[in-house]
Amino acid sequence: MAYAVPHPALGDFDNDAEVEASLQDLRDLFPGFANAKMLSVRVMRDGWPAQRSCGGYDLPQTTPLPNFWHVGDAVKPYGDGGTQACADTGRSVAKLALDALAAA
Repeated sequence: MAYAVPHPALGDFDNDAEVEASLQDLRDLFPGFANAKMLSVRVMRDGWPAQRSCGGYDLPQTTPLPNFWHVGDAVKPYGDGGTQACADTGRSVAKLALDALAAA
């Protein structure tokens, strides 16, 4: 499974061009990908988004409150999203919390 986010993430974009750019990235990164069997390609746009935030408009994980961090797909690195972004940000915040405890 692969995700791609157009840049900029808001506004109109060319579906076919974005899908092709994403597939080219995969061909560049994974030898033999050109021979892969594509099961599904879905472009999500308009209406309710795939994520509840837009790539490139994310908030920081840190807050002004000590020992309090944001997690979820609104505080992800660019290009990440959805459920795995929630898990990944949870993991990185858990590391921040453990580091804070170790420093105390």
